[in-house]
Amino acid sequence: MYPQLAEERRVDGFVDFEFTINPDGSVANPKITREFPQHMGFAENAARVFSGFTFPPDIVNGAPVATPATYRMAFKLH
Repeated sequence: MYPQLAEERRVDGFVDFEFTINPDGSVANPKITREFPQHMGFAENAARVFSGFTFPPDIVNGAPVATPATYRMAFKLH
């Protein structure tokens, strides 16, 4: 959901994450590295849903492996 304060003020933003993609594609150890603009609720809303995301894992020698990754979650009203 779009943060209420940001929606009221018509502000777009983003949240950057560092995390690990597990061999099954799930997210492990997510860490927010940047929120812009701050104090608008973007980080809180992004953190609530991010751990439920899945990503394709890297394949090494035919097997999925854990891989460090980054992701930017953008919030746009337009």
